[in-house]
Amino acid sequence: MEIDLDSWIVRAPQPLAAEIDDGLVLLSLEAETYFGFNPTAAAIWRLIEAPASVRGVRDALLEGFDAAPDRVTATLLAFLSRLLAHRLIEIRPGDGRATGV
Repeated sequence: MEIDLDSWIVRAPQPLAAEIDDGLVLLSLEAETYFGFNPTAAAIWRLIEAPASVRGVRDALLEGFDAAPDRVTATLLAFLSRLLAHRLIEIRPGDGRATGV
């Protein structure tokens, strides 16, 4: 499933996360690997703690960062696609409350 601005996403329950300086490190036992997040990626991770619309996450990033909207959107979608490929997030239909991918 492809992610777009109308998608709803939620973090997968299994990764363990630890704040390090201004970034974040995730350990995925399922993928048997860890991921280092820079401050922007860590901000996105915190924004999707509960089900969230991609559009809402993008809008929150635009408020917090001085960057062009097209660049923020493209970077966000690419990052979320990588998270999805590693099963660190799930896409949810509707408002994100429904179960299933």
